[in-house]
Amino acid sequence: QRVLHIGLGGGETTGYLAKLPIDLYLDVVELEPSIVEAAKKWFDLPSGLNIHVHTMDGVVFVKEAAAKGITYNSLILDAGSNSLNASIMCPHEVFLQEDVMAAMSKVIGALGVFTVNLYMPEDQERLQEEVTRKFAVHFSSCSALVISEASKQKFLMCTNRAGFDWSNQRDRMLAHLAAFDDVMGTKAAPRIDRLNPV
Repeated sequence: QRVLHIGLGGGETTGYLAKLPIDLYLDVVELEPSIVEAAKKWFDLPSGLNIHVHTMDGVVFVKEAAAKGITYNSLILDAGSNSLNASIMCPHEVFLQEDVMAAMSKVIGALGVFTVNLYMPEDQERLQEEVTRKFAVHFSSCSALVISEASKQKFLMCTNRAGFDWSNQRDRMLAHLAAFDDVMGTKAAPRIDRLNPV
């Protein structure tokens, strides 16, 4: 499984992915060198032959990958804004440009999955719908799922498989999530099921 993760942060997601009991090839892209160094020094950023950290602009990386025809099974976008005035904190506004969204769609190919957390401090419901519509132009199917009952924060999942959305594939997705829970000792499936009735 080839995974592209844009936005390293403290490296928690990278560490979690590295623990999965599957064979992963992981490209991690982070703009700020200081973030990479902090993740290595303080958060035990994993390293290995199949984990590659690229200190560069995620927009440039994904455009270059698309131009070269490189594809991934999964693209995880976790790059947000540091501006306190941003109406959309995650994803960062540069990833909402039409050419960037088109490049991200291209790098997941016909069967891959693109995911991003949608975080807006205010006017959340309207902005979640607005961002979802933007991505839906470039992908065949998109589903925005509630992941927090308290904050109503959503997680956007898009793919280029027609009809592969929550309303049409809910049982299948929950079955996969339940299998993941069994392996990892988590309880995501029942929570996602409860928060996202069809």
